[in-house]
Amino acid sequence: MSANAVGNIKHASDKRRISSFQTGPRSAWAARGPSVAIVETSVLLHKFAMHPLIALFDAGLSTMDFGVMSHGLAEHGRDYEFIIEDCLRSSPGTYRLTFTHVVDLEYTSALQPMIWTKSWSDDFIEYERWEAAGHPDGYVFGTNWSNAYPGFAVPEDNDKAASWSNKLNRKMHSASIETDRFKLTLVFHDVSLAKLNDETPTISQVTIPLG
Repeated sequence: MSANAVGNIKHASDKRRISSFQTGPRSAWAARGPSVAIVETSVLLHKFAMHPLIALFDAGLSTMDFGVMSHGLAEHGRDYEFIIEDCLRSSPGTYRLTFTHVVDLEYTSALQPMIWTKSWSDDFIEYERWEAAGHPDGYVFGTNWSNAYPGFAVPEDNDKAASWSNKLNRKMHSASIETDRFKLTLVFHDVSLAKLNDETPTISQVTIPLG
């Protein structure tokens, strides 16, 4: 992984725009009754709704090479939050990225078994302790952040998201974020981004915007 691999950032998914859809002959819908038509119209609207992360990418959120400073469930337990440093966008800063109504969450380590074995000691969970131990070879968890690379992935179709959409009669989405430390996949309803400050002290040390 190159810390400077920040060239022409591509969106993790094609930015498709669907402005209309076909509902079939009006007589066929009328014959099936208004309630059926309403339900099926809702299903079609759900199917073609823009993925909310794509809207954030369009607004400037980087798809990779931002710093994940912390992440976890919100205090109330419904939403999942990331605190990120993004120095590549036109308005650099620290942001809170919130995924709402999270119904499925999967966390997988990005480290290979050999790296886990080398890094098993508690010396690796505190940076000062790792330094005092003589900088042993392994993965230093004690940096307390990770670099989002390859970053976001937005699948075009996802079975879990489709299943939850049907269960809840609300559009649910899937997305994953992969860093040098972990891969996390969520099924959620919406996502929001709030700027906390203009600072990017950590990620700016390892990422240089191009152009």
